[in-house]
Amino acid sequence: MNLKKAAMINACSKVFIIVIHLISAGILARILSPTDYGIYAVIVVFVNFFMVIADIGFISAVIQKKNLSEDDLSHIFSVTVYLGLILAVVFIGVSRILVIVYDSPVYFHMGLQLGISVLFSSMNAVPEAILMRQKRFLLSAIRNITARLTAGVLAIILAIGGFHVYALIWQTVFSTILTFVINASVTKVHFKLMPDFKPVRSLLRFSVFQTLFDVVNFFSRNVDNLIAGKVFGKEKLGFYNKAYTLTLYSINNLAGVVSPVLHPILSDYQSDTEKLYRKLMPVIRLFGVVAAFIAPFCFFEGRELILILFGDQWQESIRCFQFLAFSLYAQMLNQYISAGFQSLGKTKLMFINGLINTSITIVAILIGIFHCGDIYGLALCVSVAYILRFFIAYFILLRYGFEKSYFSFIREVFPEIGMLLVMFGASVFIHLSIENIYLSFVVKGGIMTGLYALLLFVSGDWKLIRDVLFSSKLGETA
Repeated sequence: MNLKKAAMINACSKVFIIVIHLISAGILARILSPTDYGIYAVIVVFVNFFMVIADIGFISAVIQKKNLSEDDLSHIFSVTVYLGLILAVVFIGVSRILVIVYDSPVYFHMGLQLGISVLFSSMNAVPEAILMRQKRFLLSAIRNITARLTAGVLAIILAIGGFHVYALIWQTVFSTILTFVINASVTKVHFKLMPDFKPVRSLLRFSVFQTLFDVVNFFSRNVDNLIAGKVFGKEKLGFYNKAYTLTLYSINNLAGVVSPVLHPILSDYQSDTEKLYRKLMPVIRLFGVVAAFIAPFCFFEGRELILILFGDQWQESIRCFQFLAFSLYAQMLNQYISAGFQSLGKTKLMFINGLINTSITIVAILIGIFHCGDIYGLALCVSVAYILRFFIAYFILLRYGFEKSYFSFIREVFPEIGMLLVMFGASVFIHLSIENIYLSFVVKGGIMTGLYALLLFVSGDWKLIRDVLFSSKLGETA
Protein backbone atom coordinates (compact mmCIF):
# COMPACT_ATOMS: atom_id res chain seq x y z
CA MET A 1 0.00 0.00 0.00
CA ASN A 2 1.43 3.42 -0.96
CA LEU A 3 1.55 6.43 1.35
CA LYS A 4 -1.24 8.33 -0.39
CA LYS A 5 -3.73 5.48 -0.02
CA ALA A 6 -2.71 4.91 3.61
CA ALA A 7 -3.08 8.62 4.33
CA MET A 8 -6.53 8.72 2.71
CA ILE A 9 -7.73 5.82 4.85
CA ASN A 10 -6.35 7.47 7.96
CA ALA A 11 -7.85 10.83 6.95
CA CYS A 12 -11.32 9.32 6.60
CA SER A 13 -11.05 7.74 10.04
CA LYS A 14 -9.86 11.07 11.45
CA VAL A 15 -12.99 12.78 10.12
CA PHE A 16 -15.19 10.34 12.01
CA ILE A 17 -13.03 10.61 15.12
CA ILE A 18 -13.11 14.42 14.96
CA VAL A 19 -16.90 14.39 14.89
CA ILE A 20 -17.05 11.87 17.74
CA HIS A 21 -14.55 13.81 19.83
CA LEU A 22 -16.15 17.21 19.27
CA ILE A 23 -19.56 15.91 20.28
CA SER A 24 -18.35 13.97 23.33
CA ALA A 25 -15.90 16.67 24.46
CA GLY A 26 -18.55 19.37 24.05
CA ILE A 27 -21.07 17.42 26.12
CA LEU A 28 -18.55 16.46 28.82
CA ALA A 29 -17.21 20.03 29.08
CA ARG A 30 -20.73 21.22 29.89
CA ILE A 31 -21.34 18.52 32.51
CA LEU A 32 -17.95 18.33 34.22
CA SER A 33 -16.20 21.24 35.93
CA PRO A 34 -12.74 22.75 35.28
CA THR A 35 -11.70 21.22 38.63
CA ASP A 36 -12.63 17.74 37.35
CA TYR A 37 -10.41 18.33 34.32
CA GLY A 38 -7.64 19.69 36.54
CA ILE A 39 -7.67 16.54 38.69
CA TYR A 40 -7.68 14.37 35.59
CA ALA A 41 -4.84 16.40 34.02
CA VAL A 42 -2.52 15.43 36.88
CA ILE A 43 -3.21 11.67 36.92
CA VAL A 44 -3.30 11.35 33.13
CA VAL A 45 0.28 12.64 32.93
CA PHE A 46 1.41 9.61 34.93
CA VAL A 47 -0.75 7.05 33.18
CA ASN A 48 0.45 8.28 29.79
CA PHE A 49 4.04 8.11 31.03
CA PHE A 50 3.58 4.49 32.03
CA MET A 51 1.97 3.77 28.66
CA VAL A 52 5.10 5.15 26.99
CA ILE A 53 7.28 2.83 29.07
CA ALA A 54 4.90 -0.08 28.43
CA ASP A 55 5.63 0.16 24.71
CA ILE A 56 9.43 0.06 25.37
CA GLY A 57 9.94 0.92 21.71
CA PHE A 58 8.66 -2.43 20.46
CA ILE A 59 6.08 -0.99 18.06
CA SER A 60 8.68 0.92 16.04
CA ALA A 61 11.29 -1.85 16.42
CA VAL A 62 8.98 -4.59 15.13
CA ILE A 63 7.99 -2.39 12.17
CA GLN A 64 11.65 -1.67 11.33
CA LYS A 65 12.93 -5.26 11.77
CA LYS A 66 11.48 -7.19 8.83
CA ASN A 67 12.83 -10.69 9.57
CA LEU A 68 10.91 -11.50 12.77
CA SER A 69 8.93 -14.76 12.57
CA GLU A 70 5.47 -15.40 14.03
CA ASP A 71 7.07 -17.39 16.84
CA ASP A 72 9.44 -14.50 17.59
CA LEU A 73 6.49 -12.13 17.80
CA SER A 74 4.66 -14.42 20.23
CA HIS A 75 7.71 -14.50 22.52
CA ILE A 76 7.96 -10.71 22.41
CA PHE A 77 4.22 -10.40 23.11
CA SER A 78 4.54 -12.67 26.14
CA VAL A 79 7.29 -10.49 27.57
CA THR A 80 5.05 -7.41 27.23
CA VAL A 81 2.30 -9.18 29.21
CA TYR A 82 4.63 -9.70 32.17
CA LEU A 83 6.00 -6.18 31.79
CA GLY A 84 2.45 -4.78 31.80
CA LEU A 85 1.61 -6.55 35.06
CA ILE A 86 4.72 -5.14 36.73
CA LEU A 87 4.08 -1.62 35.46
CA ALA A 88 0.43 -1.71 36.55
CA VAL A 89 1.46 -2.55 40.12
CA VAL A 90 4.13 0.17 40.12
CA PHE A 91 1.62 2.69 38.76
CA ILE A 92 -0.78 1.96 41.60
CA GLY A 93 2.10 2.61 43.99
CA VAL A 94 2.81 5.94 42.30
CA SER A 95 -0.83 6.95 42.77
CA ARG A 96 -0.26 6.66 46.53
CA ILE A 97 2.48 9.27 46.21
CA LEU A 98 0.10 11.59 44.35
CA VAL A 99 -2.29 11.37 47.31
CA ILE A 100 0.46 12.83 49.51
CA VAL A 101 1.76 15.44 47.04
CA TYR A 102 -1.66 16.80 46.06
CA ASP A 103 -3.38 16.00 49.39
CA SER A 104 -6.30 14.18 47.78
CA PRO A 105 -7.25 10.49 48.26
CA VAL A 106 -9.05 10.51 44.90
CA TYR A 107 -5.75 9.86 43.11
CA PHE A 108 -5.35 6.41 44.65
CA HIS A 109 -8.84 5.32 43.58
CA MET A 110 -8.18 6.61 40.08
CA GLY A 111 -4.80 4.88 40.08
CA LEU A 112 -6.38 1.51 40.82
CA GLN A 113 -8.60 1.86 37.77
CA LEU A 114 -6.06 3.39 35.41
CA GLY A 115 -3.63 0.57 36.22
CA ILE A 116 -5.84 -1.50 33.92
CA SER A 117 -4.97 0.85 31.04
CA VAL A 118 -1.27 0.48 31.77
CA LEU A 119 -1.55 -3.33 31.57
CA PHE A 120 -3.49 -3.39 28.31
CA SER A 121 -1.31 -0.71 26.76
CA SER A 122 1.75 -2.92 27.28
CA MET A 123 -0.04 -5.99 25.95
CA ASN A 124 -1.14 -4.05 22.87
CA ALA A 125 2.37 -3.11 21.68
CA VAL A 126 3.05 -6.23 19.58
CA PRO A 127 -0.47 -6.62 18.07
CA GLU A 128 -0.40 -2.93 17.10
CA ALA A 129 3.05 -3.30 15.54
CA ILE A 130 1.93 -6.34 13.54
CA LEU A 131 -1.02 -4.41 12.07
CA MET A 132 1.24 -1.50 11.12
CA ARG A 133 3.92 -3.83 9.75
CA GLN A 134 1.34 -5.56 7.57
CA LYS A 135 0.02 -2.12 6.52
CA ARG A 136 -3.53 -3.01 7.55
CA PHE A 137 -4.47 0.62 7.90
CA LEU A 138 -8.15 0.18 7.06
CA LEU A 139 -8.63 -2.26 9.92
CA SER A 140 -6.73 0.09 12.23
CA ALA A 141 -9.01 2.96 11.19
CA ILE A 142 -12.18 0.95 11.88
CA ARG A 143 -10.77 -0.07 15.26
CA ASN A 144 -9.98 3.52 16.21
CA ILE A 145 -13.47 4.71 15.31
CA THR A 146 -15.10 1.86 17.24
CA ALA A 147 -12.98 2.41 20.34
CA ARG A 148 -13.46 6.19 20.38
CA LEU A 149 -17.20 5.99 19.82
CA THR A 150 -17.95 3.40 22.48
CA ALA A 151 -15.60 5.00 25.03
CA GLY A 152 -17.11 8.43 24.37
CA VAL A 153 -20.67 7.17 24.85
CA LEU A 154 -19.65 5.44 28.08
CA ALA A 155 -18.02 8.63 29.41
CA ILE A 156 -21.13 10.70 28.70
CA ILE A 157 -23.36 8.15 30.45
CA LEU A 158 -21.08 8.12 33.49
CA ALA A 159 -20.87 11.93 33.56
CA ILE A 160 -24.66 12.26 33.45
CA GLY A 161 -24.83 9.66 36.21
CA GLY A 162 -22.74 11.87 38.49
CA PHE A 163 -19.41 10.02 38.33
CA HIS A 164 -17.52 13.30 37.75
CA VAL A 165 -13.81 12.76 36.96
CA TYR A 166 -14.30 8.97 36.84
CA ALA A 167 -16.18 9.45 33.57
CA LEU A 168 -12.89 10.63 32.04
CA ILE A 169 -11.00 7.80 33.73
CA TRP A 170 -13.18 5.08 32.25
CA GLN A 171 -13.14 6.71 28.85
CA THR A 172 -9.39 6.04 28.86
CA VAL A 173 -9.63 2.56 30.38
CA PHE A 174 -12.35 1.25 28.11
CA SER A 175 -10.72 2.63 24.96
CA THR A 176 -7.44 0.85 25.82
CA ILE A 177 -9.15 -2.46 26.56
CA LEU A 178 -11.25 -2.42 23.40
CA THR A 179 -8.24 -1.50 21.24
CA PHE A 180 -6.29 -4.48 22.56
CA VAL A 181 -9.19 -6.91 22.20
CA ILE A 182 -9.68 -5.98 18.53
CA ASN A 183 -5.95 -6.06 17.74
CA ALA A 184 -5.31 -9.35 19.52
CA SER A 185 -8.29 -11.08 17.92
CA VAL A 186 -7.08 -10.13 14.44
CA THR A 187 -3.35 -10.72 14.78
CA LYS A 188 -3.78 -13.91 16.84
CA VAL A 189 -0.55 -13.56 18.78
CA HIS A 190 0.00 -16.38 21.25
CA PHE A 191 0.96 -16.10 24.90
CA LYS A 192 3.85 -18.27 26.06
CA LEU A 193 4.19 -18.92 29.78
CA MET A 194 7.99 -19.14 29.50
CA PRO A 195 9.00 -16.72 26.75
CA ASP A 196 12.36 -16.79 24.99
CA PHE A 197 14.22 -13.48 25.42
CA LYS A 198 16.38 -13.92 22.33
CA PRO A 199 13.92 -12.14 19.95
CA VAL A 200 13.59 -9.35 22.49
CA ARG A 201 17.35 -8.85 22.67
CA SER A 202 17.48 -8.51 18.88
CA LEU A 203 15.24 -5.43 19.16
CA LEU A 204 16.98 -3.68 22.03
CA ARG A 205 19.53 -1.68 20.07
CA PHE A 206 16.67 0.03 18.23
CA SER A 207 14.00 0.00 20.94
CA VAL A 208 16.08 1.26 23.89
CA PHE A 209 16.80 4.63 22.30
CA GLN A 210 13.25 4.78 20.94
CA THR A 211 11.95 4.36 24.49
CA LEU A 212 14.40 6.88 25.93
CA PHE A 213 13.28 9.38 23.29
CA ASP A 214 9.62 8.69 24.06
CA VAL A 215 10.27 9.23 27.77
CA VAL A 216 12.08 12.56 27.41
CA ASN A 217 9.61 13.76 24.77
CA PHE A 218 6.71 12.81 27.01
CA PHE A 219 8.32 14.53 29.98
CA SER A 220 8.79 17.75 27.99
CA ARG A 221 5.11 17.71 26.99
CA ASN A 222 3.74 17.10 30.47
CA VAL A 223 6.01 18.70 33.07
CA ASP A 224 4.04 21.94 32.67
CA ASN A 225 0.88 20.21 33.94
CA LEU A 226 2.66 18.78 36.97
CA ILE A 227 4.25 22.04 38.09
CA ALA A 228 1.31 24.26 37.13
CA GLY A 229 -1.10 22.01 39.04
CA LYS A 230 0.95 22.46 42.19
CA VAL A 231 1.66 26.18 41.79
CA PHE A 232 -1.58 27.51 40.28
CA GLY A 233 -4.10 24.96 41.61
CA LYS A 234 -6.42 22.46 39.95
CA GLU A 235 -8.90 24.97 38.52
CA LYS A 236 -6.26 27.10 36.76
CA LEU A 237 -4.61 23.91 35.53
CA GLY A 238 -7.98 22.84 34.15
CA PHE A 239 -8.20 26.02 32.05
CA TYR A 240 -4.62 25.65 30.79
CA ASN A 241 -5.02 21.95 30.09
CA LYS A 242 -8.22 22.47 28.12
CA ALA A 243 -6.43 24.95 25.83
CA TYR A 244 -3.40 22.68 25.49
CA THR A 245 -5.59 19.66 24.76
CA LEU A 246 -7.43 21.56 22.02
CA THR A 247 -4.05 22.46 20.52
CA LEU A 248 -2.99 18.82 20.55
CA TYR A 249 -6.33 17.92 19.06
CA SER A 250 -5.53 20.08 16.02
CA ILE A 251 -2.10 18.47 15.72
CA ASN A 252 -3.19 14.86 16.19
CA ASN A 253 -6.12 15.05 13.80
CA LEU A 254 -4.36 16.93 11.01
CA ALA A 255 -0.69 16.03 11.14
CA GLY A 256 -1.87 12.70 12.54
CA VAL A 257 -3.43 11.85 9.18
CA VAL A 258 -0.01 10.72 7.93
CA SER A 259 2.28 10.39 10.97
CA PRO A 260 0.95 6.99 12.19
CA VAL A 261 1.47 5.38 8.77
CA LEU A 262 4.66 7.20 7.79
CA HIS A 263 7.21 4.93 9.47
CA PRO A 264 5.66 1.66 8.18
CA ILE A 265 5.83 3.07 4.64
CA LEU A 266 9.23 4.79 4.83
CA SER A 267 10.91 1.82 6.54
CA ASP A 268 10.79 0.05 3.15
CA TYR A 269 13.41 2.56 1.92
CA GLN A 270 15.79 2.37 4.89
CA SER A 271 18.66 1.27 2.66
CA ASP A 272 18.23 4.20 0.23
CA THR A 273 18.68 7.47 2.12
CA GLU A 274 18.15 9.73 -0.88
CA LYS A 275 14.88 8.07 -1.86
CA LEU A 276 13.72 8.12 1.76
CA TYR A 277 14.36 11.87 1.89
CA ARG A 278 12.47 12.43 -1.36
CA LYS A 279 9.52 10.49 0.06
CA LEU A 280 9.50 12.49 3.28
CA MET A 281 9.88 16.04 1.96
CA PRO A 282 6.57 16.29 0.07
CA VAL A 283 4.77 15.22 3.25
CA ILE A 284 6.53 17.94 5.25
CA ARG A 285 5.78 20.59 2.64
CA LEU A 286 2.15 19.55 2.18
CA PHE A 287 1.37 19.72 5.88
CA GLY A 288 3.39 22.90 6.14
CA VAL A 289 0.84 24.39 3.74
CA VAL A 290 -1.99 23.08 5.91
CA ALA A 291 -0.37 24.35 9.13
CA ALA A 292 0.16 27.79 7.58
CA PHE A 293 -3.65 28.10 7.61
CA ILE A 294 -4.51 26.21 10.81
CA ALA A 295 -2.14 28.07 13.16
CA PRO A 296 -3.30 31.65 12.41
CA PHE A 297 -6.89 30.45 12.06
CA CYS A 298 -6.82 29.06 15.62
CA PHE A 299 -5.28 32.29 16.92
CA PHE A 300 -7.83 34.49 15.12
CA GLU A 301 -10.78 32.26 16.05
CA GLY A 302 -9.54 31.31 19.54
CA ARG A 303 -12.44 32.93 21.39
CA GLU A 304 -15.04 31.48 19.05
CA LEU A 305 -13.59 27.96 19.12
CA ILE A 306 -13.38 27.76 22.92
CA LEU A 307 -16.86 29.17 23.59
CA ILE A 308 -18.63 27.21 20.84
CA LEU A 309 -16.98 23.90 21.71
CA PHE A 310 -16.89 24.08 25.50
CA GLY A 311 -19.14 26.88 26.74
CA ASP A 312 -18.82 30.13 28.72
CA GLN A 313 -17.24 28.53 31.79
CA TRP A 314 -13.98 28.11 29.82
CA GLN A 315 -13.35 31.83 29.15
CA GLU A 316 -9.93 31.70 30.86
CA SER A 317 -8.74 29.11 28.33
CA ILE A 318 -9.05 31.53 25.40
CA ARG A 319 -5.78 33.45 25.77
CA CYS A 320 -3.89 30.26 26.59
CA PHE A 321 -5.16 28.67 23.40
CA GLN A 322 -4.28 31.74 21.31
CA PHE A 323 -0.72 31.82 22.66
CA LEU A 324 -0.28 28.09 22.02
CA ALA A 325 -1.60 28.57 18.48
CA PHE A 326 1.60 30.48 17.64
CA SER A 327 3.49 27.18 17.75
CA LEU A 328 0.97 25.05 15.84
CA TYR A 329 3.00 25.14 12.61
CA ALA A 330 6.12 23.98 14.44
CA GLN A 331 4.27 21.32 16.43
CA MET A 332 2.54 19.88 13.38
CA LEU A 333 5.76 19.54 11.41
CA ASN A 334 7.60 18.15 14.42
CA GLN A 335 5.27 15.14 14.14
CA TYR A 336 7.31 13.87 11.18
CA ILE A 337 10.73 14.08 12.83
CA SER A 338 10.42 10.70 14.53
CA ALA A 339 9.50 8.86 11.33
CA GLY A 340 12.62 10.26 9.68
CA PHE A 341 14.95 9.11 12.45
CA GLN A 342 13.19 5.75 12.80
CA SER A 343 13.29 4.95 9.09
CA LEU A 344 16.98 5.80 9.00
CA GLY A 345 17.47 3.46 11.96
CA LYS A 346 19.04 6.33 13.93
CA THR A 347 17.04 6.21 17.15
CA LYS A 348 20.14 7.14 19.17
CA LEU A 349 20.33 10.43 17.27
CA MET A 350 16.59 10.87 17.83
CA PHE A 351 17.15 10.43 21.58
CA ILE A 352 19.91 13.07 21.59
CA ASN A 353 17.54 15.42 19.77
CA GLY A 354 14.90 14.65 22.38
CA LEU A 355 17.26 15.55 25.23
CA ILE A 356 18.07 18.91 23.66
CA ASN A 357 14.43 19.73 22.99
CA THR A 358 13.35 18.69 26.47
CA SER A 359 15.96 20.96 28.05
CA ILE A 360 14.60 23.89 26.03
CA THR A 361 11.03 23.10 27.04
CA ILE A 362 11.80 22.75 30.75
CA VAL A 363 13.60 26.11 30.83
CA ALA A 364 10.64 27.72 29.05
CA ILE A 365 8.14 26.17 31.47
CA LEU A 366 10.10 27.34 34.52
CA ILE A 367 10.26 30.87 33.10
CA GLY A 368 6.53 30.81 32.33
CA ILE A 369 5.52 29.60 35.78
CA PHE A 370 7.95 31.34 38.11
CA HIS A 371 8.81 34.51 36.17
CA CYS A 372 5.57 35.26 34.31
CA GLY A 373 3.53 33.86 37.19
CA ASP A 374 0.30 32.85 35.42
CA ILE A 375 -1.08 30.33 32.95
CA TYR A 376 -0.96 32.86 30.11
CA GLY A 377 2.77 33.43 30.51
CA LEU A 378 3.22 29.68 30.72
CA ALA A 379 1.34 29.15 27.45
CA LEU A 380 3.41 31.80 25.66
CA CYS A 381 6.74 30.39 26.89
CA VAL A 382 5.74 26.84 25.93
CA SER A 383 4.80 28.10 22.48
CA VAL A 384 8.20 29.77 22.01
CA ALA A 385 9.91 26.54 23.12
CA TYR A 386 8.13 24.49 20.44
CA ILE A 387 9.17 26.96 17.75
CA LEU A 388 12.81 26.69 18.81
CA ARG A 389 12.50 22.90 18.88
CA PHE A 390 11.30 22.88 15.29
CA PHE A 391 14.43 24.57 13.94
CA ILE A 392 16.81 22.54 16.10
CA ALA A 393 15.16 19.17 15.42
CA TYR A 394 15.18 19.60 11.65
CA PHE A 395 18.79 20.78 11.77
CA ILE A 396 19.79 17.55 13.53
CA LEU A 397 17.69 15.37 11.20
CA LEU A 398 18.99 17.03 8.01
CA ARG A 399 22.61 17.56 9.00
CA TYR A 400 23.34 14.38 10.94
CA GLY A 401 20.53 12.06 9.81
CA PHE A 402 20.30 12.58 6.07
CA GLU A 403 23.67 14.38 5.89
CA LYS A 404 22.17 17.14 3.78
CA SER A 405 22.34 20.93 3.84
CA TYR A 406 20.02 22.45 6.42
CA PHE A 407 19.70 25.65 4.43
CA SER A 408 18.49 23.77 1.36
CA PHE A 409 15.70 22.41 3.56
CA ILE A 410 14.84 25.91 4.80
CA ARG A 411 14.68 27.10 1.18
CA GLU A 412 12.23 24.31 0.36
CA VAL A 413 9.83 25.17 3.22
CA PHE A 414 10.31 28.96 2.99
CA PRO A 415 7.10 29.58 0.93
CA GLU A 416 4.99 27.97 3.68
CA ILE A 417 6.78 29.90 6.44
CA GLY A 418 6.20 33.11 4.48
CA MET A 419 2.47 32.34 4.21
CA LEU A 420 2.37 31.61 7.93
CA LEU A 421 3.91 34.97 8.84
CA VAL A 422 1.57 36.93 6.57
CA MET A 423 -1.48 35.08 7.94
CA PHE A 424 -0.41 35.71 11.52
CA GLY A 425 0.26 39.36 10.75
CA ALA A 426 -3.26 39.74 9.41
CA SER A 427 -4.82 37.92 12.38
CA VAL A 428 -2.99 40.19 14.84
CA PHE A 429 -3.90 43.51 13.18
CA ILE A 430 -7.47 42.74 12.08
CA HIS A 431 -9.89 43.57 14.89
CA LEU A 432 -13.52 42.46 14.67
CA SER A 433 -16.15 42.57 17.42
CA ILE A 434 -19.30 40.66 16.53
CA GLU A 435 -21.63 39.85 19.42
CA ASN A 436 -23.12 36.68 17.97
CA ILE A 437 -20.44 34.05 18.51
CA TYR A 438 -21.52 31.87 15.58
CA LEU A 439 -21.70 34.79 13.15
CA SER A 440 -18.32 35.94 14.37
CA PHE A 441 -16.88 32.48 13.69
CA VAL A 442 -18.24 32.47 10.12
CA VAL A 443 -17.08 36.02 9.28
CA LYS A 444 -13.59 35.55 10.70
CA GLY A 445 -13.31 32.16 9.03
CA GLY A 446 -14.27 33.73 5.70
CA ILE A 447 -11.56 36.39 6.06
CA MET A 448 -8.89 33.83 6.89
CA THR A 449 -9.94 31.49 4.09
CA GLY A 450 -9.97 34.29 1.48
CA LEU A 451 -6.52 35.52 2.49
CA TYR A 452 -5.19 31.97 2.51
CA ALA A 453 -6.53 31.27 -0.99
CA LEU A 454 -4.86 34.44 -2.24
CA LEU A 455 -1.53 33.47 -0.68
CA LEU A 456 -1.75 29.97 -2.12
CA PHE A 457 -2.05 31.50 -5.58
CA VAL A 458 0.71 34.09 -5.07
CA SER A 459 3.19 31.60 -3.59
CA GLY A 460 2.37 28.87 -6.09
CA ASP A 461 1.73 26.37 -3.30
CA TRP A 462 -1.61 25.51 -4.86
CA LYS A 463 0.45 23.47 -7.34
CA LEU A 464 1.85 21.40 -4.46
CA ILE A 465 -1.66 20.57 -3.29
CA ARG A 466 -2.72 19.80 -6.88
CA ASP A 467 0.27 17.51 -7.46
CA VAL A 468 -0.33 15.61 -4.22
CA LEU A 469 -4.05 15.19 -4.82
CA PHE A 470 -3.68 14.02 -8.40
CA SER A 471 -0.42 12.10 -8.29
CA SER A 472 -0.67 8.35 -7.76
CA LYS A 473 1.64 8.36 -4.76
CA LEU A 474 2.02 10.86 -1.97
CA GLY A 475 5.75 11.24 -1.44
CA GLU A 476 6.78 11.34 -5.07
CA THR A 477 6.05 14.99 -5.64
CA ALA A 478 9.00 17.15 -4.82
